[in-house]
Amino acid sequence: MAGFGDVALIRRFDLRANLISALVERWCTETHTFIMLCGECTITLEDVTMQLGLRVDGAVVTGRSNVLEPSVLCHRLLGRSPNNGERNVTCLTLAWLRANFKELSSTATEYKLIYSWGSAVLAALYYELCRVTKHGASNMVGCLVLLQSWALYRMPFLAAFLWMPYSALNIATIIPQWVHAEAHMWCINTPALNFSTVEWYNGDRVKRQFGCRQFMPVEPKQFNEVHGKTMREKHTTDWSVEH
Repeated sequence: MAGFGDVALIRRFDLRANLISALVERWCTETHTFIMLCGECTITLEDVTMQLGLRVDGAVVTGRSNVLEPSVLCHRLLGRSPNNGERNVTCLTLAWLRANFKELSSTATEYKLIYSWGSAVLAALYYELCRVTKHGASNMVGCLVLLQSWALYRMPFLAAFLWMPYSALNIATIIPQWVHAEAHMWCINTPALNFSTVEWYNGDRVKRQFGCRQFMPVEPKQFNEVHGKTMREKHTTDWSVEH
């Protein structure tokens, strides 16, 4: 119901450091695209939806970076909190969850909010790709599984680039129908947000990945005032107001 069912089914596989490093060397921080011999290409909202099964339309994933009264919030959402009102709740253990919520109450009601987790994941990955292009960067976080899987789908033999790999019959037949309901979002130009992170999504620069003819793209938008922001030392910032 929360929208993470498909992500939970993804199997773990080893990351190829040399492949990821090669992709980083091709990353352009101004356009958020990889500069290849075949042209510009990038990880799109279509890739996020097809590979991770995350929605790309919905409420922005942002807000306060710190909950001032976590035990109160926990009690409001779940009906109870650890130690019946403990005011210093930093995490919930699986043991506590099993002990208190092994069986769903017969009076429980459905409360569903649809967030754009797909665009949040993409914003975080764009941010990391921009960060590690700088001199001195030695590690990388973010959804590296998506980065590597994107390369293997688009370049199965790391040679010719496949502009539309998801149109193959063996892939198209296993894609759930709800994915295509958000297809109108894949090719847009929009800021992608993940709390403190704001990265511009340039759908107009990679039209060939959507089966369209590529035209001369417009100048990419820059967010110099927010591009370097982090949540460090800003635990009380409400990022929905800040942005």
